[in-house]
Amino acid sequence: MNGTWLVEFRHSRGAIWDYVVPSSEAATVEDARAAATARHDETLRRYGYPNAWRNITLTSVQFRPEICCRERAAAWVALREAGALYPGGGWRSLSASGSSSQWENRDEAWRRELRHLHLKLRATTIGHGRTIQEVLQGLAGTPQGWDLAPYTSADGHIHWGALLGDIRKAATTEVWRTPYGVLWTEIS
Repeated sequence: MNGTWLVEFRHSRGAIWDYVVPSSEAATVEDARAAATARHDETLRRYGYPNAWRNITLTSVQFRPEICCRERAAAWVALREAGALYPGGGWRSLSASGSSSQWENRDEAWRRELRHLHLKLRATTIGHGRTIQEVLQGLAGTPQGWDLAPYTSADGHIHWGALLGDIRKAATTEVWRTPYGVLWTEIS
């Protein structure tokens, strides 16, 4: 079954780290635990706390089946762009320090901006699917589609690397990889 594992670590002082491990990298709970532990080791080393494990416990491992949904993907991107999610996914927690960041205040202005971002993403979406290849193949022959013929060999093999490189060079669209599928949008 396709999906992701959500693995949570907690420090005794309240800090929380969430790791998302694709089922393609971890078939079992034990595999997900091991993969997240390795990532957390790297995080602690990167920030100069290699011996901090004694105050950290693994608190949960949850499997989430894959949900491919265009609307959820657009909402996820809007939340990320509004600062509610870390770049790699996972919710930003609210600090007790009374930060002045827009996300932590979550006032009406922030909510309006979030709605605006969400509507803009919905309006500029070109395609959605499980992978960018699925999105591009689904749009073949439509006005929004990218011509696949120049990237297709005589035996029908599509050279995805060259195609995606040209799409990036054009710099008129953006590809968002979300827990709800790949969202391809125009840059406005």
